[in-house]
Amino acid sequence: MPAPPSCHPTAYAIARGLDCGWPGAPPQLFTRAQDEADRLLASARDDAEAMRLQTEDYVDAKLANFEVVLAKTLATVERGRSRLSGGTDLDALRSEDPEDEP
Repeated sequence: MPAPPSCHPTAYAIARGLDCGWPGAPPQLFTRAQDEADRLLASARDDAEAMRLQTEDYVDAKLANFEVVLAKTLATVERGRSRLSGGTDLDALRSEDPEDEP
């Protein structure tokens, strides 16, 4: 393991349990620092996962709304094309109703 550039209480030294000659520094200090670092990492990972799930829910809701808008737009376009080809709204309704078919 390479030595840190300078020997002072850095995260590098604490995470690796390096004793930089601090007078009276107890070994438990390094263990506590590592435990705290592990706790912070776990918390950050949990927060990131929660944010990812919230983002997926948000995007899914937006896409569902967009799908509804597109379906309505498609129906409007189909009615407009039917009118241009000489059909009427009544013709369109008849073609959609299975009971009217012989």
